[in-house]
Amino acid sequence: MREEETQRILQEHQFRQKKSLGQHFLHDSHILEEIVRISGVADTDGVLEIGAGAGTLTRRLSCRARQVLAVEVDRSLIPVLEESLTDLPNVRVRFGDFLRVPWGEITDSLGEGSVRVVANIPYAITTEIVERLLQARPMPVSATLLVQKEAAQRMLAVPGGKDYGPLSVCMALYTQSTLAMEVPPSAFVPPPHVDSAVLHIRFLKEEAWPGCPREDLDRLVHVAFRSRRKQIHNNIAALFPDQSSMLDALEQAGLRPSLRAEQITPEEYALLAGILAQARHK
Repeated sequence: MREEETQRILQEHQFRQKKSLGQHFLHDSHILEEIVRISGVADTDGVLEIGAGAGTLTRRLSCRARQVLAVEVDRSLIPVLEESLTDLPNVRVRFGDFLRVPWGEITDSLGEGSVRVVANIPYAITTEIVERLLQARPMPVSATLLVQKEAAQRMLAVPGGKDYGPLSVCMALYTQSTLAMEVPPSAFVPPPHVDSAVLHIRFLKEEAWPGCPREDLDRLVHVAFRSRRKQIHNNIAALFPDQSSMLDALEQAGLRPSLRAEQITPEEYALLAGILAQARHK
């Protein structure tokens, strides 16, 4: 649908976007097509769309995908989506909060085969959505997400800067991710007050870091970054039975106790998490 058609359907049903839900509907045809292209969706894929909006992206995905499941939290969009998607037999809209819909229900709905995520997501819950996708089992093949540009940059941040944090570490270790394109405010209805970008995430297999259990890594990086001003040995001391074992683990990982969280690379966090896991199972 072009901007005029999107506007017509929304006005016909007297729909008003809700600021509380971060609703900015993408209408630019070129950008919509680019998102689908970047996603790599093929006719063997089941696609999860987080937030159907007015259905503009949903329609394009349905032309490529085997099946599309759009999870939409705003039930006032029911008449809008009934009109815009009614002729698409391979599309199902599930009304509910994506963060609470069981992952097994999503994969069961999409059937056997690979799953890709393609979505213009609410910017306020970007971190929560990405963290859930990182934890999803079975893992999706990829996620192509339209997010606030600053959020994408934080997720792709490298060690040494203020944007580098726990999610940056996990993204570097468990995905291959790129900022694929920038999107101006004019591409949305209504235009947001921030710049946007398409983040393409390819999820790596679990065995990518076999010596680094996810639960140990997640606990380690969140504790490490809890107080950025403190040195690493102060932040992670509670994870070890005593100071001696903590200092020994840092030495095994080749890390100085005086380092701060933002100075430690993802690979070094993986190594330290593996050492922590071994110590926990002794």
